[in-house]
Amino acid sequence: MKKPAILRGPAVLLVCCFLAYGCSKKSTGPSGDGDGTTAEKTVTIGPEGGELAFGDFSLTVPTGAFAENCTLRLAADPDDDTFGEARATRVFRVEGFPEDFTRPIRLAIQCSRPLSGETFIAEADSAFDPLTGGFAGIYRYRPASDSSGHLVCTLTPSGGETPAFRRPFRKNSSSLRKRTLKALGIDGHVSVTTRLFKVTRNLKDPIIGPLGQAMNDMLEDNWEIILDETGLDFSEKWLQLPIDVMVGPFGPELADQYSPVVACSHNPLFWRMGIDQAAVKSNQMQIIRILSGMYMLQYSMLGPGIIDENIGESADPADSWVHLAFMHWSEELFSDDPDFRAPLNFPGNEMAPFHGMVGSALYLNERHDRGMAAAIKFLSRQDYFTRAEIFQTYQDINGIGRSAPQDPTEALLSNVQELITVWWPDFFKSYISGGVYGVSPSVFLKSGNLSGTWTIDPDGDTEKVFSSSAPIIGAYPDLSAKLFLVDASDPDIGENDRLLIDVNGEVTDQGLSALVFAVQPDRLEYLGGGPATSGNPEIANLKTNAEAGVTQYLICVVNSTSHDGYMGSTAVDLNLTVTQEDTSGGSSQPGDPPVVPPGFNTCNIAITMEAEYFKTYADGTSETVESNVYGRTQRNIPGAFEEYEFNSNETVLDAYGNTVTNTIRAVVSADLDTMTTLSWVQTDTKEGDHFRRHELTAENIPLRNTPTPDRYYYEVNGTDVCGFVTDYRSESQNIRWNGIDASVSQRTWCEDDALLRVILEKE
Repeated sequence: MKKPAILRGPAVLLVCCFLAYGCSKKSTGPSGDGDGTTAEKTVTIGPEGGELAFGDFSLTVPTGAFAENCTLRLAADPDDDTFGEARATRVFRVEGFPEDFTRPIRLAIQCSRPLSGETFIAEADSAFDPLTGGFAGIYRYRPASDSSGHLVCTLTPSGGETPAFRRPFRKNSSSLRKRTLKALGIDGHVSVTTRLFKVTRNLKDPIIGPLGQAMNDMLEDNWEIILDETGLDFSEKWLQLPIDVMVGPFGPELADQYSPVVACSHNPLFWRMGIDQAAVKSNQMQIIRILSGMYMLQYSMLGPGIIDENIGESADPADSWVHLAFMHWSEELFSDDPDFRAPLNFPGNEMAPFHGMVGSALYLNERHDRGMAAAIKFLSRQDYFTRAEIFQTYQDINGIGRSAPQDPTEALLSNVQELITVWWPDFFKSYISGGVYGVSPSVFLKSGNLSGTWTIDPDGDTEKVFSSSAPIIGAYPDLSAKLFLVDASDPDIGENDRLLIDVNGEVTDQGLSALVFAVQPDRLEYLGGGPATSGNPEIANLKTNAEAGVTQYLICVVNSTSHDGYMGSTAVDLNLTVTQEDTSGGSSQPGDPPVVPPGFNTCNIAITMEAEYFKTYADGTSETVESNVYGRTQRNIPGAFEEYEFNSNETVLDAYGNTVTNTIRAVVSADLDTMTTLSWVQTDTKEGDHFRRHELTAENIPLRNTPTPDRYYYEVNGTDVCGFVTDYRSESQNIRWNGIDASVSQRTWCEDDALLRVILEKE
């Protein structure tokens, strides 16, 4: 469904006012020379208090309300007719009014006619809208009483911060910000209150007046959706209830007069919502429903003391993208459009997930948070990220139950109950195939979104390397992906030609994946692929596929590596080779297992765990060494595979002259899906009494991803490793440690970077 254009600019339909006022960037003083205002009076009021009064208007400041001297300039605006028939006074502006004051201030404006219904003094603010990145003016309705022909209200102090939800405020601030206060009296209004909301509207307006309970019901429904879908709750956490909702006009001109700062900490328990009367009159209730729900979700997610620094024009995207991606995703929760396809602001931002998880560089040609709604959508449909995990994510972000608030990205990723090396590639598999927001294949195939293209030429060009050292490709940011297009339309491609795909990282292949898609006329069809450590995926039968109409293949190289802070990068090479297809038996198409068990003759083993070392010196003293990551890898150990059991007993000399013996017994199930038993003992000795022994036993290690005909890959990662390792020990005797003879043993355990990997292959 095509969304109304009214949402595409700063004049947003609905603004949730997590408001504050900023320092003026330019003079906003009324000049009386054609700007529609009339200068009336200027006074200076300081901590001793005072009064600004002239004609229809008076502002009474008690002693102690202002922290310093403020020069206030009063002006009337005779041409402002924003409220139409509801306006009951002239419109006034007070420049230089302090944002922060500590005692109630009395405001009175003389009425120009008899009053009816509920009466208010409408006070205008300027609000930042994080969904559009723009600003809009919004009026707060302060209840006002009629006193001797004047509407009188109280401007309440801005309040203080809520320490439990505060972080260091990162934006520039002065000791006392100034703003322009714009105020006028209105009448003919009525308020309808439910348990969570108080909606105030203009009874005199023939369209807005009849809304009645309907608006409250819509807002209450949104609240129930948030509770049901996310488990989040704002009704008792942050806010004073009921929440004020004003249906009335916006004053977009205020956007040019202030440099607003998002800072709810000035009144952390007060939230108000404004709904633009123009949107109501044009029957945009569906859009109002969506936006109101999105802003309510935002306040469910965050404490007001966090919002001011995490949501805003100058907020660090490393902080804000998680919250805003959730908000953009939530649009579909509140929409009743049966043909809902993607969030309003998603088109044009489809490539954001490819650029990495966080960092300001991600704002290339799109808004990262808008595009990352796709990842939230994918996760929300998985059993490993249910409403329980969403709730816990925001408990961690807000620091509830923790010693300090957690980084939003870290909180999100740590609460996904699946290894990121599994779910991150799975996301791209679904996303590129059109399974998330139905993104058109043309987006991924667009030349500007490809990191490289290659046309196979059987007569000369049968190998291609896409290296990170090439500036056009570059390194892979943490948790990112790149796309490459291969053209196999050359008629000279042989009957048995196949394309081998090899991905290599600068340090390790762990965390790297290659996904292969066939380019069809209307879709990108996933063929297979998987982790680089599980073997090289391949595209068999290039000739046959071309005759069937498939001549292009899209390869997505996924980097699931995450350094501290998710701000690192990895050098990755994609190697493509065209060679003759193996016709000895079985299918080599990605996704199809071999027909019979391979005759494995080589084993690769890697184990990484946290370790704490205990040293005993020759003089009888001992000490404990600080813990660190302990890893051991042994590659290409020869052996024999018979009746689902691999055995090896190899003795070699290493590069240091040590005699190294590896003894391996690895038993796999009849369907090859599980390594039921693993025993690995490695010893190394050299001249003298130097001796080291490493012993590992494990069981029921699962097969990871799709095997190739000649390679099977068994792996577990993270804290799960300790559930599969039954014993792991390492000891050294008669070694030199810091120049002293010593023996060393260790205690091991598992953290997020733990790894157990066994690869059986046929060379």
